[in-house]
Amino acid sequence: MNRKFEFRSSILLIEIIITVFFFGLSSIYCIRLYLQAHNLTKRAKETTGSVLIAQDLAEAFLAAEGDPEKTETLLERLYDSEGQDTDSQVKPATLIESVNDAAIFSFEPFTGDFAPITYQIQFNDTFFPVSAQETEAAAYKALLSIGKRGDAEGLVTAVIQVTDTSGRVLYEIPELNYYQGMTEEDTPATDDSVDSQEGGQP
Repeated sequence: MNRKFEFRSSILLIEIIITVFFFGLSSIYCIRLYLQAHNLTKRAKETTGSVLIAQDLAEAFLAAEGDPEKTETLLERLYDSEGQDTDSQVKPATLIESVNDAAIFSFEPFTGDFAPITYQIQFNDTFFPVSAQETEAAAYKALLSIGKRGDAEGLVTAVIQVTDTSGRVLYEIPELNYYQGMTEEDTPATDDSVDSQEGGQP
């Protein structure tokens, strides 16, 4: 009788061990699925946010006809009216920071009518703009470098890059051109594909 009881107890113990084992495997698989879904969601959010920011910078550059000061003014107005928290005391001018040592030109800019300049804007983890002084709140940053090409008179080129704080590039427009000699009739219509759009050609 005791042997039969011990045999049944052993079988029950083995069943419990097998059940716990498969439960552990299922838990590991579920955790992996959750982490993968979380990473995909984060990447999708980063891609969407960085593309929208790059488009804002590109449209400001084209609307300002390649002029750096006008571009800065347009960006200040944009983030003051759309990006600023109504409860925030941060002035829009503090959002746009000049960081010429962080230039991202893929070419050697020509010092013509104006010196090459690079603007930086910081964003928190929800892609909300934060001031240049709030470095601890910044999760992403956008760089806009504007300079003239020495090989084409009147041609102004912008390079746009959106990265996270580690420097990982999320989205970039390697070359966006505007020809300052064009007329209003020559100005191309803007569309969603700003990364392949050129402001004008001679």
